[in-house]
Amino acid sequence: MKQSVDVLFDSLASAWNSQNLDALCALFTPDCTYIDLAFNVTSRGHAGLRDFARHVYATLPNFYLQFPVRFGSGNQAASEWIITGTWRGDFEGADCTGRATRFTGLSRYELVDDKIRLNLDCWDFLALAKVLRPGAKVAFEPM
Repeated sequence: MKQSVDVLFDSLASAWNSQNLDALCALFTPDCTYIDLAFNVTSRGHAGLRDFARHVYATLPNFYLQFPVRFGSGNQAASEWIITGTWRGDFEGADCTGRATRFTGLSRYELVDDKIRLNLDCWDFLALAKVLRPGAKVAFEPM
């Protein structure tokens, strides 16, 4: 990793938060893979990344991302992230438009020449479900 991890994550947050798809794609290799484990979505290349980001912005029009913890070594990096925003549309069969959301996750990244080749997001789907649908029955109640 030639550039500092802070530069990478500050640039990534800026691109996501400004909804600048060109700036976002510039941080990824053309053959990148972006995996969202909670939603079971895999996006490939800049076109797939753009489609994924457009879906995120349609669902959370005031999407805001922070990276409070970030680190990197060699061609690997990792982060904790916090996403906030206001949900628009359905979630699990219910209209959750207007509900404020806040959820956290962890990501692992593989880098090539300071660009992201693999972005693997892992976050708690159940926590988001509880925020968007308070009182809803869930299949598993954590201890």
